[in-house]
Amino acid sequence: MSDQASSVAGQNRSACLVCRSRKVKCGKELPECNSCRKLGVRCPGYDTSTGGELAVERIYRESSIEKRRVGSCNSCRRMKVKCDRLQPSCRRCRLRKQRCTYTSVPVGSYAWLFDDRLPEDPENLLMLINIFFDRIYPLRCLGFIHKPSFIHALDQGRLIEEFGEPLVQIVCAFGAFIHTKDIADNLRHHLANGQIPGELWATNARNAVLLDLATPTLRSAMAMVLIAEYAAMSGRNAWGFLLVGSAARVLRLLELDVPKTMEPTLASPEAIEVESSRRLLWACYLLDAQIGSGVDKNLNWRDDVPQIPLPSPEEAFACGTISGPEETATLSSFTSLPERIRVNLRANLVYLGWLRSQILRLNRVSESALPPWDEKSTYLQLLHTVESWYDTLPGDLRLTDLNIYVHKERNTLAAVFMLHFAYHSAVADLTRVSLPGFEFPLSTLFKNAPPSFRRQCQERCRHHADEVSKLVELGLATGGMALEEQFCITSAFEATKIQVVHTTTQTLNGPEERRRAADQIAANLKLITTPKYGQNPRARNYVSGLLPLLSKFGFQDLMPRSTQEPGVSDSEQEVEVVGPADTNHLSQVANFRQALSEVQAQLKTSSPAASQPSGNTPPVATQQTIIPAITAHASVPIIQPPPPPEVPALGMEVGLAAHGYHLGEDVNYMQLAEEMSNYMTWDFSELPPWIDFDHQVG
Repeated sequence: MSDQASSVAGQNRSACLVCRSRKVKCGKELPECNSCRKLGVRCPGYDTSTGGELAVERIYRESSIEKRRVGSCNSCRRMKVKCDRLQPSCRRCRLRKQRCTYTSVPVGSYAWLFDDRLPEDPENLLMLINIFFDRIYPLRCLGFIHKPSFIHALDQGRLIEEFGEPLVQIVCAFGAFIHTKDIADNLRHHLANGQIPGELWATNARNAVLLDLATPTLRSAMAMVLIAEYAAMSGRNAWGFLLVGSAARVLRLLELDVPKTMEPTLASPEAIEVESSRRLLWACYLLDAQIGSGVDKNLNWRDDVPQIPLPSPEEAFACGTISGPEETATLSSFTSLPERIRVNLRANLVYLGWLRSQILRLNRVSESALPPWDEKSTYLQLLHTVESWYDTLPGDLRLTDLNIYVHKERNTLAAVFMLHFAYHSAVADLTRVSLPGFEFPLSTLFKNAPPSFRRQCQERCRHHADEVSKLVELGLATGGMALEEQFCITSAFEATKIQVVHTTTQTLNGPEERRRAADQIAANLKLITTPKYGQNPRARNYVSGLLPLLSKFGFQDLMPRSTQEPGVSDSEQEVEVVGPADTNHLSQVANFRQALSEVQAQLKTSSPAASQPSGNTPPVATQQTIIPAITAHASVPIIQPPPPPEVPALGMEVGLAAHGYHLGEDVNYMQLAEEMSNYMTWDFSELPPWIDFDHQVG
């Protein structure tokens, strides 16, 4: 065929499917057009009967190329205004001096997860809702939405009308967030680009709730608490900190924290609303305690804890009934109630959350009327109360082989693991001030403590840190769903610090002691560095906090591979104290510290010339109110730990040499722990850019 004839034939051909979908001119070259070749996809040819949009999506998917959405920028789409679609920034965003972004949506069956509209497919919508009720609803006290009513409204097509669009949006956002863990391999490219499935739904819900902040309702309050929880879980710590404070005040405006006189037996739907309100308040209380981390000025509740009944059993809530005995289940009376009431998982989580909040507050007190070793001191009263609670924990909440299968069936396994993690962490938090390096204000009271008392506290602290590692190993063995609570990772992080310091300063630090610690630390690191466990957005901060500690104390072989860049010396990895005064000894992984970092980064980006606080300002603890002693069980004798085995009073180097173990000359781990207190109680460095998070430890 002549060139002229070929040209005429090309003019008669229709544009290829890909060019038509992109709305660009097609050169109609043979065997494939230049546009497709430059794009990197297979040109489907010029047969108009080869398929429609689905065929185009298949072509993109086969070529592993992301199909870009042609439409408004995220800001204009969110505000529902016309966008001129100019790139890199539309006119509206330029006028408002705000960042303009265009979301790329993946092709294939997962595109709907990145849309800003709720799923139109009923099956996808139901899937997200079921994921929420199976994986999020059972955690802590987040089960304040009545599932039968929610599903009934969905089936009747009245879900938005009865529960409000923001609440439905955040429920779906949670479902998408959890669903991402199960299909992470299919979304690896998009997750690497910072795209989070369902995030646009959460953003829309947040904006809608804030617009109606002055006219709160029960369902908008539910949405606000879930949005705050979502923000904390997904690493948006500044939003979490702000929203939980707003939610606490909204709940007070709605008088949900005011005890109400109820009938002996209520019938639904009144009972459903009453129980939903109580659970909502306790959910906000626990989230506030988590984000506040024992710092009084960050807490909305301190000594004035809610005086309303604790959550009722799940069966009573589902059936819409509240019986008489549950009305008396309050924080002050909880441990004296019959076991059939104390078996309530959510009530135990609230009670333990309250105790741990008091422990974290006590750590920040440097003065006390009685020394910690006095039986009437607040310190020993708290220690006894939390251990007495655990000793009387109902059998159904113990982690036996059979109970693990039972709680799997009930979708409560993660909540039960959280209960045990929180207990061991609470005791470790209270006793770690007896170890070198953990220089909280409370540790000053241990300077003159009897050696036997200090040693008992140190041994107890190590015991509970080791129990955390056992929980990690058990959770990993069950398949990982048991460890979906973010707190499990935080608990493993803190346990690792305790195990390193205790091994090197309070034992002979010989091969056997180090081998034992290494096994425990390896399990902790596997949880911290494995992406699928919670898709942990703060994993980088956890690892960066442990790198200098493991390196300086001779455990560098346990660090994930690729954490050492060739040619980088130890001196280049030194960490300096950068914690400002208002951190109150919070570690870098604490929600409030993360929130501060986010805000400071935004300010630096928006105002480069603005003066920034000095990073070398040493932290100064803010004195808090001395916590009154807990009076519960005051008449019961204080439980004393068994006396620890006698350890020869040998110098550290002598002890190591006696076991044939040598880590170098002039190593004084006791002094090193004291000098490195900032690693354990304040701030850490940014993680080196060569960290490889794909590595699996162990």
